[in-house]
Amino acid sequence: MKVLPYIAGFAVVATSVVAINTASASAITANNTCDIPKTMPAGVKPGDKMVVSGNKITATFEVVGQNCTTPVTLAVWKSPTPDTTRINEQVLFGSKTLPAVGPGTHTITMTLPDDCYFQADLLVGDKDKAPDGTPNYAYQNGQILAQHPLRDFKFGGKKNCLVPPQPPKTPEEPKFPEGGQKPQVQAIQTTPIAATTPAVLPETGAGAVAVTFAGVSTLGGAVHALIRRFKRQ
Repeated sequence: MKVLPYIAGFAVVATSVVAINTASASAITANNTCDIPKTMPAGVKPGDKMVVSGNKITATFEVVGQNCTTPVTLAVWKSPTPDTTRINEQVLFGSKTLPAVGPGTHTITMTLPDDCYFQADLLVGDKDKAPDGTPNYAYQNGQILAQHPLRDFKFGGKKNCLVPPQPPKTPEEPKFPEGGQKPQVQAIQTTPIAATTPAVLPETGAGAVAVTFAGVSTLGGAVHALIRRFKRQ
């Protein structure tokens, strides 16, 4: 959200709170509707009727009307700054609602977040947040609202107690020795198995039998010739 439009809208709200508007109070009375006037007596500035004591804040307010009641809420926000420059980052610390307050002067008290920056808002009604979930009660969808629940406000505190949102963590990569380098995967040395040539086996086929028989026949013929030769002598 842009800050400048909101600041301008807040200035309008503050001006309306300071100004006197008796006609509005008369209309409230005539309609038998209880309300806290958006205006304050002359010389009273926003936050003047909200007193801090220790870790408590007490708002004093006046309800006008006849034969009526209205809820009144005091909301306390933790803020990153002591102003409205980062209003959308404020986080609701807590709130208190008086469900049925009639005409007259009343007080309402809430606990403060220690010494943290805060914004306290006095509201008509039982809602402690604006429709968008922020304390932008008088400024919504880029427009300053004519009708809004904010009646008084006060800033205070000494320090920012809000923890900034942390980005999601990314998984860490595993750490490796030797300067963070990943270890080299060594290839497994494999020794090829030499193919062995089987020994030549004697042939046993039909051809081998024929050759063997032929050799035996030749040897037999030679022996027979030798015998015949000896007989002649």
